[in-house]
Amino acid sequence: MAILRLSNGEVITGYSEINELIVPVGMEVGRFTYPEHLEAKVKEMAKPLDQDGAEFIFSELSANVARVVKDLGFSYNYRRGGVFVPAKEKGGTSSFSLAGDDQMQVASAEMTQADLANYMAPHILRANNLHFSFAGAFIKGMQLEADLQAMIYVQAGEWQRLEPNILSWVIFPVGEPVVGLSFFDQKPNANGAHETDVYPDTEISETMKF
Repeated sequence: MAILRLSNGEVITGYSEINELIVPVGMEVGRFTYPEHLEAKVKEMAKPLDQDGAEFIFSELSANVARVVKDLGFSYNYRRGGVFVPAKEKGGTSSFSLAGDDQMQVASAEMTQADLANYMAPHILRANNLHFSFAGAFIKGMQLEADLQAMIYVQAGEWQRLEPNILSWVIFPVGEPVVGLSFFDQKPNANGAHETDVYPDTEISETMKF
């Protein structure tokens, strides 16, 4: 189940309780039906992502969450599937492999600790985006009202929706690889990215970095 950890030390579980705090700033979380046979296929799929895995994500996994996307009233123009494989040892390299509606050929890249640290910069992604976790965890920090900050941990079988006004930062997990499928209401630019505003002067509490 999703967990929300606040910078004042409070820990909150339960979707309604979590959403009461995060919906006002532009985020929402929930759960979706995740059949055992699909979960088994996800465990068996290649990590990093290969072409068979990409086709599986955009066919079976996408079909599995189609009803949730519709029920949320989320109108999308682009999907992206990906696998993040954490480093096996401290200081080692991680890998990110992705495929999207405009580029079904899998693209992979190794990421150093410095590369991952860049994602911790507070930013606003200027697109509505909806993410489904099928393995591992999505970990994000966010700015709540006043000086309160929070970390949200979204597990396999859960979804996370963000509006284009929420200030957040990404923390990459250790241990288990992450398999996800994301929906965006806008197509990416020629570089494969969505418009993002970075706020380097926003100070992140030390307890909101993990």
